[in-house]
Amino acid sequence: MVNVPQEIVDTIVEAIPTDHSMLKTCALVSSSFRYPAQKRLYKSVQLEFSQDTARHVYHGAALTPLQLHNILAANPVLGKHVKHLSVLLPWSDGEGLLVNLDMLPCVCKFSMTRSQFGDPFRHGNAHWSSLSAHLRNDIYNIIRSPQVVDISISNIDAFSAPFLTTCAQLKSINLEYVTHTNSTDFLVDVPPTSARRGGLEVLRLMRIADPRSFIDYFSAPLSILDISHLREYHTIMYNNVQDTAEFQTLSEPFARSLEKLSFEFSHNYGSRRMEPGDFDLTNMQNLRILELTSDDSVVEMHDWLEAFIYIALPENNVLQTLSFTLPYDYHSDMGWREIDTLLYNSFALAKTQVKFRFSPYFNSTKEGTDPELDEILEQDMPYLLERGAVLTWKKSLLYLTIPEDLNDWEYGEEF
Repeated sequence: MVNVPQEIVDTIVEAIPTDHSMLKTCALVSSSFRYPAQKRLYKSVQLEFSQDTARHVYHGAALTPLQLHNILAANPVLGKHVKHLSVLLPWSDGEGLLVNLDMLPCVCKFSMTRSQFGDPFRHGNAHWSSLSAHLRNDIYNIIRSPQVVDISISNIDAFSAPFLTTCAQLKSINLEYVTHTNSTDFLVDVPPTSARRGGLEVLRLMRIADPRSFIDYFSAPLSILDISHLREYHTIMYNNVQDTAEFQTLSEPFARSLEKLSFEFSHNYGSRRMEPGDFDLTNMQNLRILELTSDDSVVEMHDWLEAFIYIALPENNVLQTLSFTLPYDYHSDMGWREIDTLLYNSFALAKTQVKFRFSPYFNSTKEGTDPELDEILEQDMPYLLERGAVLTWKKSLLYLTIPEDLNDWEYGEEF
């Protein structure tokens, strides 16, 4: 057999799609293929407590805690490949994780959500207290492990918010459809208040009924997880008056350090014209990336966008990228000429790369440009064309890019 350089073998394995059956087959080819294939196979491990669900629904891509324990007990080196541990929680009870930190020494990302399968008559979130104390404590220990810096929690009710304030090593927290409680049921050792405070860098509070409570917990004097140096914040707005006003005070602890801000607006958020004081990003002096996502079309958002650009954005800013993700209704007059003029004349965006991404109302996987969209560019967006705008399809999404440097840009650039 010809000896193929290991670098070439590694490149071949890296090029294989994320297909567990294919990677398992690849691991059996030879010893030179085994290590890189296993490294990819076990980089991200998903645990499902139901053996039938793990086998039939996830086609073997998910493991039960017992299966993972047996695999690592037989071949401990595989535990060093695991970087992301994802747990699909049962609706109630549940055995422990059966794996400890010695078995998974390199896990840096942890996520958990309720299982989508099991009782067909149950919907909504899993209640944290309905899980066994053993399982809850195992998860607490994983989240508190020094190497875990990124956690995601979704579809969980009554999770212990005070616990997160004891995890000084965390750099990124993503919470979605999570409610909290003041419970201190965690059995792990809580560090003394004199312990060195950690600095959270990324916070996502998506579809959280009471985001202020989490911010207040992180900002409390006893918290050893500091958010005053937060770099990224992602959230969703439901009510255009109440949520906007709350955001102004909610963001005060980290406004000056923030570099990336991402808003997702609920339907009809932009139907009311913005008034002075609704949004004020003046304090965000280091903001470089601003992302706005809405279910409303450009027609419905036009007045709001105009006011946002002229009221919320200070003329003197360091904003590098402003991106919009909006639905694209190709049957209606979208008022693109007004948008074209608005963006072109905005002094606040003179040095900013402005991007539009459109999620169409129809499914399509076609590549290239759409004739009707080309027509919009030619007839209604002359200024953007002058600046080198490009319109293309990518993964059923349309996006329009205004390059920052018109002499140096790539066709179909992703963002």
